[in-house]
Amino acid sequence: YGETCHGAVAVFCHRLRGEVVAGDFAFKPEVGKAVDSLQAVTEDGYGSMTRLTISVRVKYTDTKVDGKDFDQTFSAYRDFTSSEMLTDVQDGLCQEICKELVDLIFNSTLGDW
Repeated sequence: YGETCHGAVAVFCHRLRGEVVAGDFAFKPEVGKAVDSLQAVTEDGYGSMTRLTISVRVKYTDTKVDGKDFDQTFSAYRDFTSSEMLTDVQDGLCQEICKELVDLIFNSTLGDW
């Protein structure tokens, strides 16, 4: 299943990639992983909800402010009903998750500039 999601994560990391931007900071994102996991089970023992989680590791260096550097993994997820095939919903879910990851990373790095 994961080729589309891994592709989306790779594109996401490629768009973030920048060795040094304006000399003030540097990002070094690493393609993380996309994992689907069962979240809920019906009374008859069948899965009813599945969660798609995408993780991206980011090494951030701030050349202006000491103590702001970090090496952190960011994760975001979306749930979908187990009656849906992941291949049918993964493109939309990956887009939503990647947008949330961008927001999380931005807020952790440049949100207080």
